[in-house]
Amino acid sequence: MSQRPLPIPLFSLIAGIAAASQWDFFVPAPSLYLLLAVCLCAVFFARRALFLLCLSLCFFAAGSGAMAPLLEPSFPDNSVVGFAGEEPLVIEGIIDARPEWRESGGRIYLRAVRIFRGKIAEQVSGRILLYIGEGHAPLASGDLVRFISRISRPRNFGIPGEFDYERYLAFRKVHATAFSRTAAEVILIRAGIAYPLQNFMDRLAADLGNRIGLLLPAEESAVLRALLLGESGLLPQATRDLYSRTGVNHILSISGFHVGVIALFFFSLLFCAARCSEFLLLRANPRRTILLLSIPVVLFYLFLTG
Repeated sequence: MSQRPLPIPLFSLIAGIAAASQWDFFVPAPSLYLLLAVCLCAVFFARRALFLLCLSLCFFAAGSGAMAPLLEPSFPDNSVVGFAGEEPLVIEGIIDARPEWRESGGRIYLRAVRIFRGKIAEQVSGRILLYIGEGHAPLASGDLVRFISRISRPRNFGIPGEFDYERYLAFRKVHATAFSRTAAEVILIRAGIAYPLQNFMDRLAADLGNRIGLLLPAEESAVLRALLLGESGLLPQATRDLYSRTGVNHILSISGFHVGVIALFFFSLLFCAARCSEFLLLRANPRRTILLLSIPVVLFYLFLTG
């Protein structure tokens, strides 16, 4: 335990998360405070096993309790979930994640702000996933948009072994969905009213993607945008199938490999430049300095790719 103190709390935390995710086993929040008090008292006992047991239970309860707000949320009175039904509503919301565009249509995650029924506007809360049937729109995180749609609750089909889409959305704090036939029906009310950094990065990535599209043919530009910017949704299905058959479709999604390549390229470039300076070689540690300089570049790339 003294040499490797992390495995026991780590695996206990994982076990708590797994128990809540797979079997809906949630430890009540007050129990965590009781376990913490018992754990503090166990410090004064000579037996290490008692302390490890209490520590494991604390992390198990923490992991289980962290999943409760996602899988069994308590909705406030003004939650957008309460407006689910067959009646079309005018909905206003702020986009809080980079829109995910496909060949035709896409998906937009947004934070609901207001709902209009007739001339009456009601303040609401909650996150909505808006499906776009066809078309694209120059939208970014932080934009205030308005559209007309019915609000639905995500539901699974009940087929054995199916993908649990309802839980997938719950992990993203989404408990309501909407649909718009075309991107033109999503009206931009005001651009960039929230999330200024994320809005800037989204628009910069969109601008770079458009420039790539102007310089290269459609298929090549779609592959390059997926490799550099993570916009894999714009790839034609035929191209995606070719990558899947050869077993290299994972390179079309931004991962640690892409980030490592960018970091290695920037490090190698600066290191070659530093080797040409006798002043830097004698008065600084080029490897350590360049490694520190690579951190902002990697963070910028992470924000750029969303």
